[in-house]
Amino acid sequence: MRDYYLEILELAPGATEKDIKSAYRRLSKQYHPDRNPAADAEEKFIEINRAYDYLTSPERFVHSTTVVNTEPEVSEKERWRAQAREQIRQRKREEAAAREALIRQLLSYFNLAAIAILAFNGLLAIDFLLPRKAHQQQSLKVEKVFEYSRYGGTQTYSYDNLRFEDFSLQINTGLIKPDAFFDEATVLATRIFQKPQAALLTADGQTTRYELAFGIYQVFGLLIPVMFLLLVLYQYVVKTLDGKLTLAILMLVILIIQILLFVMV
Repeated sequence: MRDYYLEILELAPGATEKDIKSAYRRLSKQYHPDRNPAADAEEKFIEINRAYDYLTSPERFVHSTTVVNTEPEVSEKERWRAQAREQIRQRKREEAAAREALIRQLLSYFNLAAIAILAFNGLLAIDFLLPRKAHQQQSLKVEKVFEYSRYGGTQTYSYDNLRFEDFSLQINTGLIKPDAFFDEATVLATRIFQKPQAALLTADGQTTRYELAFGIYQVFGLLIPVMFLLLVLYQYVVKTLDGKLTLAILMLVILIIQILLFVMV
C-alpha cells in the first residue's frame, strides 16, 4: 500500500519524509483545481492529498477514510476512486448550496431596492403624463456647447443651451442665433420635478416652440417602460435564481443611468 501511494507522488519505494513533503508541495500546486483547468485535475488533487495523508499519518488516514465498497473483489484503487468521486460531488453540492444562499441573500436586498425603483419610475411616468406648467421668463442667453471627441481630442459643436433665470434647456444646434432677441419667453416644465421640456420664444409677434433635445423624458424616456417590464419579469415571470439576479443587475444599471440623467439634465 505504501508503494502505491508513493507512486501517486511520483516517488521511489525508499523515499524519505522530506522527499514526500517536497513531492506533495510540487504536485498539489500543479494539480490544484484553481490553477489547473484539466477535467481530472480535481480528482488528481484529492488523490495526492490522500497519498500524503497516508504516508505521513497512516493511522489517522485509516480512521478518517470512509469505505464505499467493501466487497473483496474490489481493489483498493477502485475503492479510492469511488471515494474521490463522491468527495468531488459533495464539494460541488456544497459550492452550489453556498452560491444559492449568496444569491438569495443578494436578492433579498434587491427586493427592497425594487420598491424604490418602482416608486421612482412611477413618479417619472406620472410627471411625464401630466400637463406641462408654463413659466414666464424674463432673460435668455444662448450658449453654444462644445464637447471633446473621444478620438483625436477635437471639439464638436454638440447643442445649444438656452439659459433662463430659472431653467436651462438644451436644444439642437443652429436653431437660434446667439445674438437673437425675443420679446417674450415661456418655459414649459413638468409638474412634479419641474424638468423643462420646451421653450416658447416670441419675436415680432411670432411664437416658435423649441423642444428639449434629450433628457430623461426624451431620448432616454424609453427606459421608464423598460424598467416596468423588467420589474414584471423579475416578480412574476422569471423563476430561476440566476435569471432573477441578471434582471436585478440590469435594473440597477438602468437606475444609475436614470439618476444621472435626472440630476444632470
